[in-house]
Amino acid sequence: SMLLGKHESNSTALQLALQYTEKCIEAYSLLLALTESNLKKEATSGPRASAPRAQVQTLDCPAPCDVLQDKVGLKSKIARLRVEHAAVKRTLLELGETPAHLKRYSATTEGGQAKPHRLEIVPTVTEQDAGATSGLHWPEPPQRPRKEKWELLRDLVDVREEMAELKGQTSLMKRERRDLEQILLCQVPRESAVLLLIEHWRSERDEGMDRPPPFDITGETVRTSKEVVGEGADSSQVPGLCNKQLMSDLLDSTKGETQLKVRAGELAMSLERSIQDSNSQSHTSARLVSDLRNTHSNLSTAYRTAQRKYENQLMKLEFQISAMSERHRAQIAELEQSAKKLQEELDNSNGTPL
Repeated sequence: SMLLGKHESNSTALQLALQYTEKCIEAYSLLLALTESNLKKEATSGPRASAPRAQVQTLDCPAPCDVLQDKVGLKSKIARLRVEHAAVKRTLLELGETPAHLKRYSATTEGGQAKPHRLEIVPTVTEQDAGATSGLHWPEPPQRPRKEKWELLRDLVDVREEMAELKGQTSLMKRERRDLEQILLCQVPRESAVLLLIEHWRSERDEGMDRPPPFDITGETVRTSKEVVGEGADSSQVPGLCNKQLMSDLLDSTKGETQLKVRAGELAMSLERSIQDSNSQSHTSARLVSDLRNTHSNLSTAYRTAQRKYENQLMKLEFQISAMSERHRAQIAELEQSAKKLQEELDNSNGTPL
């Protein structure tokens, strides 16, 4: 749609340029007729110098009036041509590379600013003398305008957009820093859990190294049972009951040890599961954070592009409105001048006798 709007604007600029060239041809034809009349006047003024003064006045009286009217019409046409040329320049839009047939309307200086392309008609010596005698002055070319308000506003908008981008980058860096701090805080309990697991494994290893072999344990139990039996025989106690009590104590101790080992294994497994769960949660949280960052960056870029697009459209519409308003003013002024001329002609026709 933007490219289509640019092409439409350039087509209107070409139409305005065509009208402008046609009116330039008319203005140059009027200027040629004016110079030819001045040359004829100079050529005829030499041999008629000896004629009577009254005859010269009767012959040369209508000529200055016609010349004056031609000059006034030519000046008005030049002013209208300048206004239309400015409208053509405002209607032109850049499409990457300017076409060859439109480069003369968008010529730039060395500094990069647009060079005003105006219709400059240099008056001849006779026209200057005639203008000086008749009180008319050729309009001086206007000075180069300063930087317009919309350009300053556009620069301000660009600076604000850059500041917003920098603020967004700083906010993203702060979020990354907070995420890294959270990951570091999650690593601290994991390290403590790993250290606890290592200590547990070390204690199990030391306990296995310090424990005597099962043969010695059985031998010791047999020896102690024999001693207990001997002591019981001496003290007239029942040996079967002592042996059963010792065996039950031994079985209870072995059962407690196996239960403790099973419990330690369950604790180690639960610790490993919790570590794996925390790792998976950290990975999922990191993935979610990266997805959120990507979506935020995409949305911010889309918002900026849409904002720039609508601002450019608004600026182009303002240019078109200003160009149309200037054309409308020029047409109104032209119509007013033509109405005044018609009124003067009607007054002259009503006032002159038949």
